[in-house]
Amino acid sequence: MGERIKSPVEILLVEDNASDIHLMEEAFQKCGMPYRLRAVQEIAAALTLVRREGSLRDQICPDLIILDIQLSKGAGTDFLRVVKADEKLKMIPVIIMSSSKSERDVLTCYGLHANCYITKPIRFHDLERIIRNLMNFWADTVILPRI
Repeated sequence: MGERIKSPVEILLVEDNASDIHLMEEAFQKCGMPYRLRAVQEIAAALTLVRREGSLRDQICPDLIILDIQLSKGAGTDFLRVVKADEKLKMIPVIIMSSSKSERDVLTCYGLHANCYITKPIRFHDLERIIRNLMNFWADTVILPRI
């Protein structure tokens, strides 16, 4: 039996720190899996994208969302709450990647049905490992819903 050909995983990164976006882009480039990463820095833009509103009507809905809950222009938990309350969007796995280790933040995110909570690593090598593990699981192991 031949090797399965996988389409690229459509990933939405909701992150307001330009340096963190750059590091994530670098880590994804090194993961060795097919992906398309789109980064947005504000909740409003992220919601427009996932809802495919206006000029984004023909865009592909993300297969996976990576969300920083500590956004400067509105809480990431607000975005998570809206996505997980929507009958269609709630199917999209949301991975929280935050510098917060607060038990309250962790419990809040899981209470809002985040699919996992990861603390941002300090070293780039650790970020590469995390992204590789995420992609091995979400892009190669599980079947993602196509919305």
